[in-house]
Amino acid sequence: MHAGEIQVGKRLVITPGGFTIRVRAIRVQGDEAQTASAGVRCALNLAGPELDMSHISRGDWVVAPDIACATHRIDARLRMPTGSPPLKSGTRVHVHLAAKACTGRLVVLQGPVDACPCADDTARIGTGPLVQIVLDRPITAHWGDRFLLRNWSARSTLAGGFVLDPFARARGRGRERRLAAQHALEQRDPIEALRRLFDVEAEGLDLDAFFLARNLPRDARNRVLAAVDPLVIPHGRGTRAFARTEWNELTRR
Repeated sequence: MHAGEIQVGKRLVITPGGFTIRVRAIRVQGDEAQTASAGVRCALNLAGPELDMSHISRGDWVVAPDIACATHRIDARLRMPTGSPPLKSGTRVHVHLAAKACTGRLVVLQGPVDACPCADDTARIGTGPLVQIVLDRPITAHWGDRFLLRNWSARSTLAGGFVLDPFARARGRGRERRLAAQHALEQRDPIEALRRLFDVEAEGLDLDAFFLARNLPRDARNRVLAAVDPLVIPHGRGTRAFARTEWNELTRR
């Protein structure tokens, strides 16, 4: 159990496949149990109308429906071994995130930096290049997930990495504003990250995507919103948030 709690009878989702399942039984340390929580090792008896063994593969997650997600594209900061040659865009790699292994292509967004421009030494995530990884098949990833990159022959490790944006966009990925947003996401504190994002995202933020990427429970989301105090408006099926100063300027214009 990576996080949270699970109970017998709970309806959950296997991701990235997206299959809805129900927990029929739980065994913890060989004994039957009604619940299991973060940190324990357990076995789940699962049932579902679409469930088949062929739908489950190594590295899949069993999650609550509201955080089930799949992505083909992640932005990340790398940490490379000392003396490693610089990575090039287009490099084919193997990605190992938790128990999942898949292949993909590397896009270098920004070279190594001496220090993240938005973070002090206590908040620094990495000093290697800022990259986007375009995956050959979907995986489940959230902000803060650690992973390893290996070369195409899978014989050597190229770098370790830290997921910044699990819902990365292909368009405009190398633009200055987009890079500034990635630097803002390097803040470990979600309150500070959101504040810095408002400084660079004049067109507002998709709050649902931000909170999903950070895997924040409802009470934590409310604390973040109370601290930042953005203007939140309905947008499609979700919400979009603006810094109040930016909204006032948009209204004036």
